[in-house]
Amino acid sequence: MAKIYDWTGTDMRVVLKLVGMVIWLGACSVAETEESQEFSDLLGVLVDYASQNQMSMADVREELAALTWNAEYSSKGGAGRVGPDTYVDVLASENVISINGVRWTGLESNTVQIVFVVGGEVASEGAVSDADEATLVVFTPTHIRYFDFRVNQAGKYRRAIAND
Repeated sequence: MAKIYDWTGTDMRVVLKLVGMVIWLGACSVAETEESQEFSDLLGVLVDYASQNQMSMADVREELAALTWNAEYSSKGGAGRVGPDTYVDVLASENVISINGVRWTGLESNTVQIVFVVGGEVASEGAVSDADEATLVVFTPTHIRYFDFRVNQAGKYRRAIAND
């Protein structure tokens, strides 16, 4: 039986770093992550959190996965809702977000891409001034995952296209 840990009261910056760690681990090869200072910093955050809460690293990873990414939703008409008036296109051959009817197109759908949606716009990497008002969207070849920091809701949509 999986343990459930209480994340109530945890600083959102710590949660953001932990979510970033999960994304980083999923998006990068082992060789790339071993060379990265960012990986070392994020790993340090995870180790500190595990130690403070008497958890193993396996417990932390399992809890993060359950907390952020395991809720799979069904899209309707190829659109998945990730925030107020914000939708992702699970049918497109590119990474696509529609905000208030305005379409943003990113990289090809077989490419991992991470973006933030803030104030009705897609923000460039590192340009988020207030994570509490952001939605993190992670495009992978098989899923589109999101975390809405405003309401602490996360989930994923399965892509409906084949990415080779």
